[in-house]
Amino acid sequence: MQSCSGTYYVCFYLPTTELGSTRHQNDTHTLFINGSDIATGTATELAAASSPAPSGTLAPVGNNASFNATAPGDYTAFYYNTGRVAETGDDINWSIRLEDDDGLSSRTVTASTIVPPVELTVSGNDVLTLSTGENTTTLTASVDEGTISSCVWTAASNGVVTVTSGPQNTSTATVTASSGGVSTVTVNAALADGRVVTQQKTVRVLSLEYGSSSPQDFLKGQNGICPEVVALGFPSTPTYTWGIGNNSVATINSTTGAINALTKGSTTVTVSASHGGKIVSAETTIYVHEVTVSGGNQIDLFVGGSNTTLGVTITPPSGRSAPTFNSPEWNSTGTAAVIQSGGFGLSRTIVPTESGSSTVTCVVNLNGMNITLASVTVNVYKIEIDVTPPTSRNTNTANGGTNPYALTNLSDPFTFAVKTASQFPTGTKFHWTVNDISLTGATQKGSSVSITPVAMGLTSDVIAKVKTSPTSFDVLCRVELPSGTQSQDVPKTIKVYKLTIPAMKITLVTPPSLPTDLSGAYYVGTSDTTKTFKFKAEPVTSGSSIPDGVSYTWKVGTTTTRNVGTGREITPSISTLRNSTGVPTGSETLSLTCEVSLTGCNTVTTTPTTINFAAPKTFDTSITSGITDVTTTLPPGQYSAGPTEFAVLSAEDWPKSFTIGLANDVIIPSGCTISWSISCGSGTLTGTGRRFTLTPAQFTGQSSYPEPMGTTNHSLSYTISAPGYQTVTGSINIVLRGS
Repeated sequence: MQSCSGTYYVCFYLPTTELGSTRHQNDTHTLFINGSDIATGTATELAAASSPAPSGTLAPVGNNASFNATAPGDYTAFYYNTGRVAETGDDINWSIRLEDDDGLSSRTVTASTIVPPVELTVSGNDVLTLSTGENTTTLTASVDEGTISSCVWTAASNGVVTVTSGPQNTSTATVTASSGGVSTVTVNAALADGRVVTQQKTVRVLSLEYGSSSPQDFLKGQNGICPEVVALGFPSTPTYTWGIGNNSVATINSTTGAINALTKGSTTVTVSASHGGKIVSAETTIYVHEVTVSGGNQIDLFVGGSNTTLGVTITPPSGRSAPTFNSPEWNSTGTAAVIQSGGFGLSRTIVPTESGSSTVTCVVNLNGMNITLASVTVNVYKIEIDVTPPTSRNTNTANGGTNPYALTNLSDPFTFAVKTASQFPTGTKFHWTVNDISLTGATQKGSSVSITPVAMGLTSDVIAKVKTSPTSFDVLCRVELPSGTQSQDVPKTIKVYKLTIPAMKITLVTPPSLPTDLSGAYYVGTSDTTKTFKFKAEPVTSGSSIPDGVSYTWKVGTTTTRNVGTGREITPSISTLRNSTGVPTGSETLSLTCEVSLTGCNTVTTTPTTINFAAPKTFDTSITSGITDVTTTLPPGQYSAGPTEFAVLSAEDWPKSFTIGLANDVIIPSGCTISWSISCGSGTLTGTGRRFTLTPAQFTGQSSYPEPMGTTNHSLSYTISAPGYQTVTGSINIVLRGS
């Protein structure tokens, strides 16, 4: 049986009269239900263990049998409250038996029941929104069998909905939406027959919300950033439809929600989605901030010029503060421009270092995203001036082939050009100032300019004449880019001087060692034609500078000239000067000049130097006639054949000698030389000096005295020469005989 409270009671009649009869000898008995010891004792004690009779009506279950509380005469009604709540479809059995104190048991009686199933249905709208008119619904509980006597309605504790039951806990309840999400409403329905059934209903409250990290601050020019939206109550991610309030401030992709920030201002962004016939939406306000970069997206700088400050300014729309950034990240690519250390915030000092291009960026984190506030191309230009000097200048390095430049023609131009002018963009202007002369003509606004020294005011009477103290002038170039940026005046200092050859003269450094006559003419003997002069070209004015690299051409003659040497110093021989290897036959006069020249410079010819030559002198007859003077250690008075005939009388005369030459009192010129030569028994014998000495052994070629001694004769040759003299040659016949 089922009570009105919905729990099962096992009801049976306990045979109390039988249990208390003498048949059972007043034994004690134990009552077992489902094997559990319910009560032990006499029949009276067993009956006292019955549960109180339930209030209300007992509902029959199973076979619809009823239980009458009034028991037959020998029985007592017994109630056992199982405590089990009746549920649809239950199929439960309870076993009942008695056992006496001797262990004798009655047969087991089984009570069983099957509760008929009941289907509880909850009907009503299960999709709500938070909008008025769509935020409540009425749910109704109904069963397909039996009658509902009462209902208890509850909602899940997640705060999505609240539930209010109808009057007297009827089968209806009002559900009110509190927040977006999904909740479960549970109803416990008690039927009139005591059965209790439960059912749940899923209720969705649709809502759209913008996420906590959804961006509200945008920078002008940002594209493709989507708001973050959270959909509550939807069974799956819905399809969103996006809209924007003011499309002049920003535009939005209606499908993806991607926002393109156009201009400073604020506008609303709306997102909507639908489910179950309900449409929900959410709105937020976004703000577009103006970003200004000082100098724009491109700046031009010059190596050696001023640094520049690159700054980013953020201007918010009315009513909104500009976002702040912690530690903006500044970077520079390449090496053309570097960021000076020590800066902070949204500005940095940019330093140009070398020609080229660098990109300077400033990256900040806004709403969790890295955003490039500035990306600036920094073009760095380097101004260097190349110099092309006049082609007529002297290129000898020692003279000033480079700076300073040795100029020979002041009317030939210098050309000044900006090195690697191709680095500058089209439309660049070049402003030149040379030696304080501003060149403003159209042709001078190109990357090169030509100007002569004379046009600079460097005339012959002004320009320096020596390399050690040159004239300096400055070339300035100022570059004006198409953007309007101008460089400083970049200088190039040039040093020049006018190269000239001073008046020159010929100096006789070393004359030949020859005698001269009273007029200074050189006597040239037979052996003197190879002797040399040493001449040197020198400035007329002592201390004057001679340019390096000059050429010297030495010439002999007046009308017809001959080249006799080059170089600043020459050592021509007499034969070279006279153009003859013979001796003069009389007086000769030569004119020697030196032409000093330098390419592109003046040519200077020296004043002619006169050189006089005379015929050779002749030796005094005392020299040629006195050559036969003889001295000897041979026995005197033993010869009779002549002054050069000698007698050798014995072997002891053999080691003795005889000498032929000049007498002591004969005077010879300075530098005079006498050479001797004889071909005799010992071969060819030679000697020099005033005398020539021989022994009989040398003369004959015999080491000892021959016996008998015959007669031997040989010719002794001699040559007499002296500077400026005609050479004299001769010979003497020498005879050597025995006794």
